[in-house]
Amino acid sequence: MARFGYRTARVPLEVIDQVGVHRLDPTAPLRLLYEQALVGCDRAAAHVLRDDLAAERARALYARTAPARFEVARDRRRTRQHLQTRARIETIGMRERREMLRRRHCLE
Repeated sequence: MARFGYRTARVPLEVIDQVGVHRLDPTAPLRLLYEQALVGCDRAAAHVLRDDLAAERARALYARTAPARFEVARDRRRTRQHLQTRARIETIGMRERREMLRRRHCLE
């Protein structure tokens, strides 16, 4: 009975997914958050209700969204590395400018 209730409650979520969320870019934060929530709900239902169908849905959705999650993680890592590199370059540039100013003042 509880499995039927969960499956019935999940129908509107599937409609929302197909009508609205599915139209979003695969890496859009809202889409990733929604899909992550669905995976979590399906995993919980699979565990609590011992529902193999929910477990399979969770596995399939998790696998289908993996490329988008990896792309987002890769982009975040690249952005972080870029910012760290810029910070190092700016730090080195500041040191060199300070040294140049010190030399200039010492020579005058």
